[in-house]
Amino acid sequence: MEILSIVSIFFSIVSSLFVYDESEFFAHKKKMERMYGPCEWEYVGKQEVDPTAESIPLIPPVGKPYILFKQVCENGPKNST
Repeated sequence: MEILSIVSIFFSIVSSLFVYDESEFFAHKKKMERMYGPCEWEYVGKQEVDPTAESIPLIPPVGKPYILFKQVCENGPKNST
């Protein structure tokens, strides 16, 4: 029972951190779609985070943050994350 409560606390903390980043991310996505038309996600493999691009990086406990997908818009720049 104790392990279950520890796991639930951990997931609560992680999900609350993600919700903040997620809302920022979706606001940017909506802006890009208004400017450049329909957008979709393109798998780019493991890459370092571009500090000038809006994205939700994966942050491992050890090592540098990275991304796996980039947003590509139909009528916009290729790297429109």
